Amino acid sequence: MFRVAMNAPEDGAPSPIPLPAGFSGGVCLESRRNDALWRACRSDTGEVVAVRVRRAPVGYGSIDLRALAPAIWDSASVFDQVAHELLALDRLRSLDGVPRVSMPPECNAKPVVATTWIDRAVTLESLVPLDADDAFAIGNSLARIVAGAHAAGVVHRDISPANILVDPDDRQSVWLVDWELASVDGVRVFGPVGTRGFMAPELLALRIDGGLPTTPKVDVFGLGASIYYAVTGEVPYGRHVLQIIDGQRLDVSAFSPEHGRILLGMLATDPSRRPTLTREAPLQAPQPASGGAGPRPTPQPCSIDAVLELVDEGELVAAARHLGRIGVNSRADAALGYAYLASSLGDAEVTVPLALQASSGQGLRQALLSPGVGQPAPAHSALGWSARARRVHAQTLLGVDDWIGATLLVDTNAPDRLTKRLIRRRLDTLTARLGQGVASSELGYWAGVLAFDDDAPARSAILRELACRAYPGPGHDPSCLSDHMAVVTAWPAYPEAVASVATHLAATDSYPAHYRVGLWLGPATGPIEAVAASLIELGWRRLLLRLVADLPADAWRLRTQLLLACGSMDAARQCLEGLCRKTRQGQDFYQLHMAQLLHAGRPHVAINVYERALAEIGAAAHLDALGAVAYLRARRVSDALSLVDRLRAYGDPMAAVAAQVVTTAAAD
Repeated sequence: MFRVAMNAPEDGAPSPIPLPAGFSGGVCLESRRNDALWRACRSDTGEVVAVRVRRAPVGYGSIDLRALAPAIWDSASVFDQVAHELLALDRLRSLDGVPRVSMPPECNAKPVVATTWIDRAVTLESLVPLDADDAFAIGNSLARIVAGAHAAGVVHRDISPANILVDPDDRQSVWLVDWELASVDGVRVFGPVGTRGFMAPELLALRIDGGLPTTPKVDVFGLGASIYYAVTGEVPYGRHVLQIIDGQRLDVSAFSPEHGRILLGMLATDPSRRPTLTREAPLQAPQPASGGAGPRPTPQPCSIDAVLELVDEGELVAAARHLGRIGVNSRADAALGYAYLASSLGDAEVTVPLALQASSGQGLRQALLSPGVGQPAPAHSALGWSARARRVHAQTLLGVDDWIGATLLVDTNAPDRLTKRLIRRRLDTLTARLGQGVASSELGYWAGVLAFDDDAPARSAILRELACRAYPGPGHDPSCLSDHMAVVTAWPAYPEAVASVATHLAATDSYPAHYRVGLWLGPATGPIEAVAASLIELGWRRLLLRLVADLPADAWRLRTQLLLACGSMDAARQCLEGLCRKTRQGQDFYQLHMAQLLHAGRPHVAINVYERALAEIGAAAHLDALGAVAYLRARRVSDALSLVDRLRAYGDPMAAVAAQVVTTAAAD
């Protein structure tokens, strides 16, 4: 590989990663935060090589981040780019125009890729502008390399003039370098790839969903864009994401008619309209389909909601085509769609001006404007927005590290596909900080959410382990969400941790949701109760019902409590009605029966049960708390107030809350 001059280090980047043992006489050509490119000599053979040195992948505790990659992202993802690039180069070792691996034996287990140095070669971008015939001659040679790679199951995914080397004295001698982002049999580095202006529109969709598959047609586009740039000095559609997606008709006046037809085919925004490269006849105009290509079909009318769905699916070109038609009748709706498209691609600079011209969209306009107004609006102001608008605003809040606010706007009980995508993207950001050695409450929380994803049970074990190891201990999260998540994810592997965290939560009165549902599980009574109590606080009805199904037959107290917490009133009533007469006379029964009646909207009947309990077993903190609430709901305020002093005297959290509710209501 070759670079004309060393790139300036990125802002805030450390010193270049040093050459490992096995090389000498190194000159750093490029330095970035996580890798460096050196020209050096092998110490054992004296051969001049290009050496890419990366920082070693950092794990979390005993978890290797190489194993985390497919768990956080998907099964086709790799994190170890060195091993992946070596695999790609090994596949292509017999292909002319691809650098050969040349590694000293002592570097085989290190994050290093060393390849043969290519003498006299310069980058294609340094030769611009070229005559069109010369550019196509280079393009034909490159197309043979790319076609050979595709036949071996390798897609480069980042073809650009900077990754194309040419011998200036023999322009038939070309090389394609930098294969670290390649896809090998569909396995690839997760997330966005490509160089702005040379990437196919479908590669932009990786900014929305980094797991979308890519086909060899992305290399056809990159090669066509590189040829176009070599002649004109301009990228085909512009460097802005919306320009690339819109794909306005190209100006090919600098090319002959035949060359123009070839480029128009290679640079089609629809990948199905691009030609397939072959080593025998590399660059050709696309052949019309059998029976004639015919006119391009006119898109059917499409609503703005349907366009937003297309964006969510990564169908960016189709979405842009429909937005053009929508704009004829409603510029405000089209502006909303384009703003959402730009936001999904991470372009806040364009999103805000478009959103200013947009229609309301059930809160979506406000959510899209939020990044441009300084401090984002608090989460509670967005609770009435549509699910899509809440998700957009959650992304904005995550951008300023307000993850607790973001949890209010997304459904973690049964997250849909788009919410899981948002969480994976956040985990991607957080795991990039693992090298700082800082435990993260947020990392543990989001890992725990994905650990209970019913669609990917194979990932559960490693994500639960990550959640446990990321947890920094009680007292770091004022919302206690990460503490409750630690209880849930640590069971049953770490029972002592469950007991310790649950004891802390009980001591600090960190079960506010229990007051809202009118019950108290007593999390310190056992690990199952502790897990159930934390599930209530997390609002995870799905797992609560699963826990209910696994309870033994004699666990009627816990079963009824969990059914009440889930809002399953009929099932809770049936559970209580099935108890024997003796059991139906204890404090637990009366308390749960009153809670069930209050949930069912029957405060007068709850008062009867309360007064019968007082006569049979006497006063108790939780009975009085529920009795006070029953009196209040039955509009017997004076009776409720008569219990306030007794409630305060108990020193019990639930009784104290009931006293506060009664006094506040009476004052109003």
